[in-house]
Amino acid sequence: MQGNRPRPLVSVVMPVYNAEHYLREAMDSVLGQTFGDLELIVVDDGSADSSPKIIEQYQNRDSRVRPIHQENQGVASAINTGLRTATGKYIARLDSDDVAVKDRLAKQVDYMESHPETGVCGTRCSFFGDRGNFVGAAPPTDHKTIQSRLLFLPTLSHTSVIMRRDLIVEHNLFYSTDVGLAEDYDLWVRFSRHSKIANLPDVLTNIRTHASSTTRRVVNQDYACVTLVHKQILTDLGIDATPEELDLHLGISICRIEKSKDYVDRVEDWLCKLLDANDRTAYCDRKALARVLFERWCTVCAAQYELGTWTLRRLIRSRLYLGHYPFTRYGLAFAARCILKRQSLRRWRARSQRAEAA
Repeated sequence: MQGNRPRPLVSVVMPVYNAEHYLREAMDSVLGQTFGDLELIVVDDGSADSSPKIIEQYQNRDSRVRPIHQENQGVASAINTGLRTATGKYIARLDSDDVAVKDRLAKQVDYMESHPETGVCGTRCSFFGDRGNFVGAAPPTDHKTIQSRLLFLPTLSHTSVIMRRDLIVEHNLFYSTDVGLAEDYDLWVRFSRHSKIANLPDVLTNIRTHASSTTRRVVNQDYACVTLVHKQILTDLGIDATPEELDLHLGISICRIEKSKDYVDRVEDWLCKLLDANDRTAYCDRKALARVLFERWCTVCAAQYELGTWTLRRLIRSRLYLGHYPFTRYGLAFAARCILKRQSLRRWRARSQRAEAA
């Protein structure tokens, strides 16, 4: 009990740092949820703007708001403060510049209640702000695929997740302050060792894009924080990766692709090394990993169209190739690009038609 108030089913943790322009909209989206059995823990991480005053106004208006003020220690520390204060069975996250769809918590709680083996559940997201409005790619929803894709990138949108508090406490699944802005990526990897992970296919979280958003800041750090997590994962796979291998793995992960036959050879060797390491360690499901590695292999080969039919032969003859069926959607177009050494058949046809008209 908190005073005379029973413990809520969900604790929403929202770290805040100089968010006066967006904070009201974020808090309103939580307090206006169709699922009302919640507390909103707002952790002010030493803001120098009017954020503390806004939080106080909401506390006076709604008893479910629980403010915490601390000196500036960074987002991971602020979230950990919220996690240790939370009393709910579930802990949901929302950043102070994002917006939760009205039925997000209702759908996530319903899923978690019916899937006790799941420790973390994210959602599909849409984006709005200075980059325009668009719906993000559909995330994988099954644990096996999510765990396999975690070898490369986070796979869950941090601001969209809900987690089981008992797992956090039992396995010390608090955010690390040693991996920079990849604190969420690191946490999902650690969560996957103790429970299943899921994503809901519905768009239930709206992410605001602006100059100081986390995604922009990760890019500005040259993804060094992501490489720290990659090194941990590869160690779990039994691979003592060299700096060159870590750089290659990062490039494959973020589609920073070179165009050369030597690069294609190195990528194939590396992806096969991952597959073999997983066979030895059983780190994740083999079939799911094979599909994920095939996706990465196709992406790398697709960028090599200028090398002609060599690229197509190289793709098909690889151990990583899973057959024609998963390749059908774009296989013929890719083959044509390799034959014509053109990036886009549409552009090639347009140029041909303009030449004929002239």
